[in-house]
Amino acid sequence: MKVQVDRFLLEGCQCRLKSDPKELQELLYQKIMEKFEKNTKHFKQGNGDLVISGIFTAIDEGNFALHFMLAFLGKASLSCQAKVVNKGQVILDEPFRAAATCSCFTNGRKQLKYDVQVIADQIVKKTVKLIKAIPK
Repeated sequence: MKVQVDRFLLEGCQCRLKSDPKELQELLYQKIMEKFEKNTKHFKQGNGDLVISGIFTAIDEGNFALHFMLAFLGKASLSCQAKVVNKGQVILDEPFRAAATCSCFTNGRKQLKYDVQVIADQIVKKTVKLIKAIPK
């Protein structure tokens, strides 16, 4: 099975951050690719193409001062809509959101990078689960 990962689009994203969102776009692409490479055994058995694409819906860097005072408030969050197509048929099309609780000294940018890892992990785990459920 050939796996193709497209970079998630930023058009229409509600971005509230000081840095360039393309950095997160590239990081999410890399993390998804890494996680699929680690799970290649699940994709060797099938034939056809698997295409992963999506769009960022919201990126919020959070409020560092509020996060510093109370770790559960003011944290960064990341939302996206992921779509997985197998052999021309959509097997996954749902939103993913991450707002991980990090230590109080973690700034918004590092929180978002951790959120990207969480979302990449969620997408790959869900895809592997769906691929296993497809009858051969």
